Amino acid sequence: MAKGTRTLVTGALASILAWAGAVAATAATIVVNSTAYEPSTPPDGNCTFSEAIRAAESDAAVDGCAAGNGQDVISVPAGRFVVGPDVQSKLFVVEHDLEIRGAGPDRTILDASDGEGGLVDSPDGRPVSLVIRDLTLQNGRDATVWATDVGRSGVQLTLKNVVIGRDPAHSGTGSGLACHYDALCTVKSSRIENQGDLSFGGTYGLQGGGIDVYLASVTVEDSVIRGNRAHSGGGALVRAGTLELTRTLVADNQAAAIGGGILLLQDFYQGGSSSEVRVEQSTLTGNSAPQGGGIYVTGGGLVSASNVTLSGNTADADGGAAAIGPTPFGEGQAGGTLEFESVTIADNSAALGAAVFLADPELPGFPPNVPPPFPSTVSFRDTLVDGDCYDPRKVGKYITGGGNLESPGATCRLRDKSDRMGVASLGLAPLADNGGSTPTHLPLPWSPAIDSAPRKSCPAPATDQRGVARPQDGNGDGRAFCDRGAVEVERR
Repeated sequence: MAKGTRTLVTGALASILAWAGAVAATAATIVVNSTAYEPSTPPDGNCTFSEAIRAAESDAAVDGCAAGNGQDVISVPAGRFVVGPDVQSKLFVVEHDLEIRGAGPDRTILDASDGEGGLVDSPDGRPVSLVIRDLTLQNGRDATVWATDVGRSGVQLTLKNVVIGRDPAHSGTGSGLACHYDALCTVKSSRIENQGDLSFGGTYGLQGGGIDVYLASVTVEDSVIRGNRAHSGGGALVRAGTLELTRTLVADNQAAAIGGGILLLQDFYQGGSSSEVRVEQSTLTGNSAPQGGGIYVTGGGLVSASNVTLSGNTADADGGAAAIGPTPFGEGQAGGTLEFESVTIADNSAALGAAVFLADPELPGFPPNVPPPFPSTVSFRDTLVDGDCYDPRKVGKYITGGGNLESPGATCRLRDKSDRMGVASLGLAPLADNGGSTPTHLPLPWSPAIDSAPRKSCPAPATDQRGVARPQDGNGDGRAFCDRGAVEVERR
């Protein structure tokens, strides 16, 4: 069966089901049985990974690999497969529906050996879906895995139980996952680790260390983004796209300029398209940068966080947990929005604004004392703020939905009657595994966060960061009220 767009002759449901069954029945499973580098010359009757890709893409037998036939599966057994660059200088190139399946990320390793990473694309306008699962991909030079959909035809990349990383013997500069030009990328139960470096440049210019999003959409669930580095956007860089993080740990990432954990940067070469990051039930910790250790927002972007912990992030200058400001690259404008709901901000550090910093919005040549096109806005609801908010020019807009606690000062302009500022201590235990997918700060028995959220806020969100239902009777007085912050103390 030649690859191409299949046309459904009738619209009847029975025909649809019959067609789907036929596709499933005819799809080939191609089994890799050789760890040899590249195709065998002359053919030796075995099936290397590169040969399996070619068999699937061409619907023809290649050496010892069975011919592909539709939505194929390439089965890669345990072993280290140094697949290297093929004739197109890529780890692999996939342009048709395919699943690549390993024996587990600790058992099946596909090593690009400093060559180009794997690419999924659609050069002729057909939808393409690539699923990669149960293996490790490592040592790609510019991006270990790259999905692009320039033709807007529907390119989808899904990673399940995958490790993307680099071992110490290799020194590529690129991202772990690059998702560009309308591609849809999904990451589940995976790890993206030790990618990138602190230089500005590389083959694709500015790019995030762990994840690079450009005019595309990425969803990450139940995963870890750790130990990645970049000039800006150590854990992830989002330009004119969207990133959703759920039950995900963003830890120990580093940037040389801005956004150690996450950088949200509007792209002004694409008509000022905005960017957005949504974070739920996740933790950002141990990330570092001169500005915006955990998060940096610029150019009108929006970061919304719900049931999230920002802890132990550091900035040499401004914004330990988060910062809003101008881009240092001369292509953007200051401003953006941070929204915190049921968030715990604790133990972050910076010279100015350990919790939140709002940088001077004026760029060179911008008229003085004129509001920038994108104002800096921070909103808090049922959030614990340990550390200060710093706004040197007092131009930022602070919005409170009530139920916030700030310690030790009163710098975040929390003016709802249910807000409390100048609290001596939030009463939080150190960051630890308290259940759930990510580490959290558990309120101590005497914490003012317990059972103190306003009734109007409860029970939204209906669970805490760990998935514990709200409300609970955390103080044992026989009445259940929601706690402030990311953690709901369970019934005593």
